[in-house]
Amino acid sequence: METNIPKINTSISFIPKPEVSKLTINYSFTTLYNESEEGLYCYIPGFDIHFFATSEEERTTIANAMTHSFFDFWVKEQGQKSFLLHLNRIGFRTQNHNFAMQSLLNSRNIKKTKFKLLRDNIPSEYASAQKFNVEADFAVAV
Repeated sequence: METNIPKINTSISFIPKPEVSKLTINYSFTTLYNESEEGLYCYIPGFDIHFFATSEEERTTIANAMTHSFFDFWVKEQGQKSFLLHLNRIGFRTQNHNFAMQSLLNSRNIKKTKFKLLRDNIPSEYASAQKFNVEADFAVAV
């Protein structure tokens, strides 16, 4: 059986701004959704987040809030090292991944780095889903 699995676009870039002691995390993600009579069943593959929305506006609001909560928890509550290890665990990779991860884990100052999600494990119920892409920033004081 051939499926029309949508291509997902998920990345996380760390952009240090030493002049203001901030780190900006620029991220993009794809949300897949299926429409039904009840509303929209949604899935964010990059972060393995499932949710339900009653409208497209609510879908966008919830997707943004859920990803923001993901970053808030991992970066602010668990710390940089735990966040980097979690990104690795869920399938994000960077160029020269092993060297870059070792450097990032051993340094207090994160360098400009871009991680891309390399897996496309999409549940079968979202194989022919519609999609929308979002790009946003998350600022962290360092």
